[in-house]
Amino acid sequence: MEQYEKFVLDRCRYPGHGTFAGLEYTMLALGGESGEAQNEVKKSIRDEASTLTPDRRRRILLELGDVLWYLVAAANELGASLLQVAAMNEVKLIRRDEEKKPIG
Repeated sequence: MEQYEKFVLDRCRYPGHGTFAGLEYTMLALGGESGEAQNEVKKSIRDEASTLTPDRRRRILLELGDVLWYLVAAANELGASLLQVAAMNEVKLIRRDEEKKPIG
């Protein structure tokens, strides 16, 4: 994953890179790409009777790649790597699980 992050960061070309505007841009793009992945699932429901064809699967995976690209870029705008994001999420989820455990 570190190699992929370097690949992405070496190619980042968007408005405001390194400023708050860069964070805004990458977060909006992340939402847009996520919506495009969702739209492929919608088309599967509409056009293919809720079946996942090999072509639709490929299209969804390609859109998820775009989501991943902007996730790397957004994390970078916040001065973090995907490893740091994942570690923070793991801690959050562990704490959430601990809060749900019954006492006694």
